[in-house]
Amino acid sequence: MTTKYVIIRKFHKTPGQNMIIKRGVSLQDAKAHCTNPEACSKTAADLTAHILTRHFGPWSDSYQQDTDN
Repeated sequence: MTTKYVIIRKFHKTPGQNMIIKRGVSLQDAKAHCTNPEACSKTAADLTAHILTRHFGPWSDSYQQDTDN
């Protein structure tokens, strides 16, 4: 069985309000997602990311092993 990962958006000002972005992804896909500039409020250029930052403050995406798969 291949290990799967979950990508989590972590809000720095409200740690308990983390959001799951994707489940069941490969390690390679998780790393690719998290190194994309759109995976962090400091470097994201997308309008949706700016709105998210305005409402919730700084955030960044990370990954960890998916315990549900």
